[in-house]
Amino acid sequence: MKLQKIVLKIVFLVFLLFSCSFKSDEQAFLEELSNIDTHISEGRSSKALKSLKRLQKKAVNSTNYVSIVKRQLKLGAEPDALICLQKGIKNHPESAELPGPINFYPYRFRKIRRCPALL
Repeated sequence: MKLQKIVLKIVFLVFLLFSCSFKSDEQAFLEELSNIDTHISEGRSSKALKSLKRLQKKAVNSTNYVSIVKRQLKLGAEPDALICLQKGIKNHPESAELPGPINFYPYRFRKIRRCPALL
């Protein structure tokens, strides 16, 4: 019986230790954005675009989507940016900041808007 209590306490402490050491989703997202910014500044745009596509799955709020779109537009990936905006608007319809890039970059999205598959 005493052995079970000791094992239970050890297991509890291990779980407590691991739960405190993990980063929050927002911290992990911001670190990944920082890595992507490094790729962009070093000229590795294909690596940055791949990382941005992966990061879309981890976006949890409208600000995250806008951050991804800003970097995609910087890299000239307008179709990817528009798709990301659409996912963000679908997941956060109450957000007022997600439609902003479409209104701010109307000429960049002009050709894409004609494509019904993206709209």
